[in-house]
Amino acid sequence: MLTKFVYFLVQRRIVVVSVALVLTIVLGVFASRLSIDNSIEAWFVEDDPALVSYQTFLEEFGNDEVVVIAIHGSDDVFAPDRLERLAHLSSALEEIGGVARVHSLANTGVLVAGAEPRLVPAVDLPVGNDDLLRARAVVAIDGLASRLVGRDGSTLLVFAWMEANRDIDIERPRILEAIRTATEAELNEAEHSSYGGIGVLHDALNRATIGEGSLFIGLSYLVIAATLFLITRRCLWTVLALLVVALADIALLGVMSLLGRSVNMVTIALPPVVMILGVANVVHMTTDLDIALGRARNSIQALTTTLAEVTIPCAFNTVTTAVAFLSLTTASMAVTRDYGLFAAIGVVFAFVFAVAGMSALLPRVSRLRPPDRSIAWLAKIVECIMMFSMRRRATVLVVTSLVVAVSIVGAARIVVDTNSIGFLPEDNVARRDADAIERTAGPYFPLEMTLRTSGDNWMDSELFAAVAAAQTALEADAAIGRTTTIADVLRDFYVGASGDVIPRPWVPESDDVIEMTVALLERTGNSDILDHLVAADGRTLRLTATTSGMSAGGFIEVAERASATAQAAVGDQAEVSMSGYLPLYSQMIEHLVGDQVKSFSLAFVMVFLVVSLVLRSWRFALVAIPPNLLPVAMLLGVMGFAGIELDIATVTVAAVMLGVIVDDTVHILHRLRRELATGAALDDAMRAVARASGVAVVMTSFVFCAGFFVISLAGSDAIGNSGLLMAVAVLAALVTDLVLLPAFISFLFSRRHAE
Repeated sequence: MLTKFVYFLVQRRIVVVSVALVLTIVLGVFASRLSIDNSIEAWFVEDDPALVSYQTFLEEFGNDEVVVIAIHGSDDVFAPDRLERLAHLSSALEEIGGVARVHSLANTGVLVAGAEPRLVPAVDLPVGNDDLLRARAVVAIDGLASRLVGRDGSTLLVFAWMEANRDIDIERPRILEAIRTATEAELNEAEHSSYGGIGVLHDALNRATIGEGSLFIGLSYLVIAATLFLITRRCLWTVLALLVVALADIALLGVMSLLGRSVNMVTIALPPVVMILGVANVVHMTTDLDIALGRARNSIQALTTTLAEVTIPCAFNTVTTAVAFLSLTTASMAVTRDYGLFAAIGVVFAFVFAVAGMSALLPRVSRLRPPDRSIAWLAKIVECIMMFSMRRRATVLVVTSLVVAVSIVGAARIVVDTNSIGFLPEDNVARRDADAIERTAGPYFPLEMTLRTSGDNWMDSELFAAVAAAQTALEADAAIGRTTTIADVLRDFYVGASGDVIPRPWVPESDDVIEMTVALLERTGNSDILDHLVAADGRTLRLTATTSGMSAGGFIEVAERASATAQAAVGDQAEVSMSGYLPLYSQMIEHLVGDQVKSFSLAFVMVFLVVSLVLRSWRFALVAIPPNLLPVAMLLGVMGFAGIELDIATVTVAAVMLGVIVDDTVHILHRLRRELATGAALDDAMRAVARASGVAVVMTSFVFCAGFFVISLAGSDAIGNSGLLMAVAVLAALVTDLVLLPAFISFLFSRRHAE
């Protein structure tokens, strides 16, 4: 059937090429519209309980995404010129579409008593002595405004909250750029700014993903092309391989765009995976065609038969690899599911374009000169290695056992965690800014909690006392900075109205004091402040603590401790729940191990089931298992010893590489099956396998290792670690295919063949 199909492609090659180009152009239009999204929501399925809880929090209190702007200067923060420019900046930020509210020392409300009390900004324009006095006074009461001045006394802090918008991931780059532009316009020569927050981190990850991802993946393509040319010595094969890869990648990205998906730090690795399979198919096809040319079998019919024969294992490999990728669709995280689905689609594209391209070139191939025998030395080396392994099979198995033991020790040291900011290079501006802000302002990442009261009214002095106890206990934790509740807002307002010095956190004397303060606040026309701290049900309060940027595992530890601390403090006055962004981010770690085990187990079962079916022999399937499990074990061992964490960027590696590295094994076993079917002795069959499939395996492995090594040089760990691990897996697979696989073949086939 494949022979007839290849004949059809050869005869209709102009139509085939035209269809391929039209398809690529159409999908390329959609690919050009592909967006980038590293937001936390992209990792979860729509009905995930954690995501639903986060969305409920947004509906109750608004977006918890805040951009922290630090303006570093040499002058005192109360210098008139600095406060005047701060007032201009605050007004400019409030005018930016997508910014919900802004809090700075300039627009901090100060109560002006009278028949009709009103809130006025601490700093009014033009700045006079009264403004300076109000600004100093509002900072001195150790209220909400005190966090608007850095510890060094020369840094001003501005907080800009984003609007709760489902399109925030699309709008965020524009909003952040507007914020930066507005800020830079108000700086003098002695000042500089830093920007921090969840949104800033997402934006930096997006830029790193598209920037470094495109750069290093592009460089890897060039290295692969150069290596492929040096090995094959044919420009035609090199150009064909690159063309197949390019068309498959464009088609894949177009399908992603058509289905409404975005690129992120995980799916950015899809093009290199498609590159592996596209180039591998071409190398195996061209190797067999070169062998046919060397034997003077250069007629169209002979070359078509040769192409059809090698297309069989390529088709089998497409199926096994696609099955391995599809196993990832059982994962808990949506992004991992997408990776598996689109990788499987990319595999199919790579195979289709390789077969179509090679079929279209067969008339040109028939006129090629026989291949240069300069790689005969490589065939000899491969043959010697594989034959040595067959004769020294006991030694090979002993060494393999030691490697497995060492790999298990390394795998046991793997740390399961995710640190998004750690994916950025050390010199990335977002990392530098985050460190600068924390040095001057302390922890600023919001750790949100909700307190659902047991009563019907939140204006209860006993509840406020419990909340104050929770704030005191939380702020005693070294990992937590300042906390904010509705009590802090009302305390600042009460101090402004009464002039009394009241320590925080505030414990009102009675319910009447709370109600009176709230009524006074409402009279000023600023009651909307309550909306961000008290839910519409009148029973749920928001408690925001601040913590440092850390890994998901660190957030889990701090969040669990903070939740337990707050619950113990409030007792039966309220039920404490973690909310907001960070718990959602932290929950990813709970999915990582389960996804890895589940996807790899399913991939293992499905891949080797397909191998046994396509090779029609349980012996061949049994032989294929150890040489493909060992590279995965070695991969995990390297991760443990190298300190590479199992995170959102590496969780797919084991299952993916199982599907990729099994391809070479299938090629070797398929050719062995063909050689044995001719009646050849096992040793003679293995020599023929070594000179053909063995050489092709070495060539593809060298090509891929060169390309992946380039990717491993990326400054972003999300990209660099994936490249390094793939290079390790490919190299390990090469060793096992040349050394371990022949040893197992000798064990299972020598006696049977002798009989």
